[in-house]
Amino acid sequence: MKREKAGYAKRQTKARQAAKSLEGSKGDFRLARVVDKATYIRHEQERPGCWADKGFVKDFEKSNPECKVKH
Repeated sequence: MKREKAGYAKRQTKARQAAKSLEGSKGDFRLARVVDKATYIRHEQERPGCWADKGFVKDFEKSNPECKVKH
Protein backbone atom coordinates (compact mmCIF):
# COMPACT_ATOMS: atom_id res chain seq x y z
CA MET A 1 0.00 0.00 0.00
CA LYS A 2 2.91 2.34 0.68
CA ARG A 3 4.24 1.87 -2.87
CA GLU A 4 0.78 2.43 -4.28
CA LYS A 5 0.33 5.70 -2.41
CA ALA A 6 3.79 6.88 -3.45
CA GLY A 7 2.84 6.81 -7.13
CA TYR A 8 -0.81 7.73 -6.67
CA ALA A 9 -0.54 11.40 -7.62
CA LYS A 10 1.34 10.60 -10.82
CA ARG A 11 -1.10 7.86 -11.84
CA GLN A 12 -4.12 10.02 -11.01
CA THR A 13 -2.71 12.88 -13.11
CA LYS A 14 -2.29 10.53 -16.09
CA ALA A 15 -5.83 9.22 -15.63
CA ARG A 16 -7.23 12.77 -15.55
CA GLN A 17 -5.32 13.68 -18.72
CA ALA A 18 -6.72 10.61 -20.48
CA ALA A 19 -10.23 11.54 -19.33
CA LYS A 20 -9.87 15.03 -20.79
CA SER A 21 -9.63 13.44 -24.23
CA LEU A 22 -13.20 12.18 -23.70
CA GLU A 23 -14.60 15.59 -22.81
CA GLY A 24 -16.69 17.16 -25.47
CA SER A 25 -17.11 13.94 -27.41
CA LYS A 26 -20.61 12.93 -28.40
CA GLY A 27 -21.66 9.94 -26.40
CA ASP A 28 -24.38 8.45 -24.28
CA PHE A 29 -22.47 8.68 -21.01
CA ARG A 30 -21.34 11.31 -18.57
CA LEU A 31 -17.93 10.86 -16.98
CA ALA A 32 -18.38 11.01 -13.20
CA ARG A 33 -14.98 10.07 -11.79
CA VAL A 34 -11.50 9.06 -12.84
CA VAL A 35 -9.66 6.43 -10.79
CA ASP A 36 -6.25 5.06 -11.66
CA LYS A 37 -6.07 1.34 -12.37
CA ALA A 38 -4.01 0.32 -9.31
CA THR A 39 -6.39 2.06 -6.91
CA TYR A 40 -9.47 0.66 -8.64
CA ILE A 41 -8.16 -2.91 -8.57
CA ARG A 42 -6.95 -2.70 -4.95
CA HIS A 43 -10.36 -1.59 -3.73
CA GLU A 44 -12.12 -4.20 -5.85
CA GLN A 45 -9.89 -6.96 -4.45
CA GLU A 46 -10.40 -5.82 -0.86
CA ARG A 47 -14.16 -5.29 -1.26
CA PRO A 48 -15.52 -7.21 -4.27
CA GLY A 49 -18.34 -5.28 -5.93
CA CYS A 50 -17.57 -2.06 -4.05
CA TRP A 51 -17.71 0.12 -7.16
CA ALA A 52 -21.37 -0.84 -7.65
CA ASP A 53 -22.16 0.32 -4.09
CA LYS A 54 -23.34 3.94 -4.17
CA GLY A 55 -22.40 4.44 -0.52
CA PHE A 56 -18.83 3.28 -1.13
CA VAL A 57 -18.48 5.50 -4.20
CA LYS A 58 -19.82 8.52 -2.31
CA ASP A 59 -17.35 7.94 0.55
CA PHE A 60 -14.51 7.33 -1.92
CA GLU A 61 -15.20 10.58 -3.77
CA LYS A 62 -15.41 12.45 -0.46
CA SER A 63 -12.01 11.07 0.60
CA ASN A 64 -10.48 11.49 -2.87
CA PRO A 65 -11.94 14.70 -4.38
CA GLU A 66 -9.27 14.70 -7.10
CA CYS A 67 -11.09 11.73 -8.68
CA LYS A 68 -14.39 13.49 -9.18
CA VAL A 69 -14.98 15.07 -12.57
CA LYS A 70 -16.64 18.46 -12.24
CA HIS A 71 -19.39 19.29 -14.70
